[in-house]
Amino acid sequence: MAFFQLIPPDIAIDIGTNNTRVYVKNKGIVVNEPSVIILSSDSKKNIIAVGDSAEDLIGRSPGNIRIVHPLRDGVIVDYEAAQIMIHYFISKAIGSRHFRRPRVVVTIPGKVSKVERMAEEKLLSMLPEVLRADYEPLLQNSDGTVCAIVKAADKLSAYIKCVEELKAGNLEFKKAAEQTRAVLEAMKLPELDYFLANCMDSFARTLDELD
Repeated sequence: MAFFQLIPPDIAIDIGTNNTRVYVKNKGIVVNEPSVIILSSDSKKNIIAVGDSAEDLIGRSPGNIRIVHPLRDGVIVDYEAAQIMIHYFISKAIGSRHFRRPRVVVTIPGKVSKVERMAEEKLLSMLPEVLRADYEPLLQNSDGTVCAIVKAADKLSAYIKCVEELKAGNLEFKKAAEQTRAVLEAMKLPELDYFLANCMDSFARTLDELD
């Protein structure tokens, strides 16, 4: 293998609700495929098809599969599926045999969903009128990093609820806890990873155990 092939090129990824495009420096757009993956209904680790091949199978595949669209209305709704899809498209665009990881720029959807916009307006309406002007920019003009942290906090709250239910002996929350934990870990946020590693253990303990 020639040396230049071992150095990965710079790439940019535009993740859209319908299609995902991968741009490679000096080559242009090399991947433009549907944002969809097909998984085995038994496990997310069993990937059957991604992108074009997944779309070709829709309507012609057996019933023991799940069709997953990681984005809805420009918002990532399944982080684990999105991670699988992005990894596949990057590998397809530049291959996987490199000594170093490529430098990657990923676009962040700017549109918020209708539900998120309604939540913002509802929250603002609950504030005293004198405070609304100060809080409105914080809710409506947050950048992608802030939005990602807020979404992670919401998912983390659900995970803590599952852990507390398990602590109380309610085993019906076991699968939900496992799935939610997997989604949280797939987000790859340093703040979230720190919380999971250093703080989550206390939520599974009783008051006596904390003492």
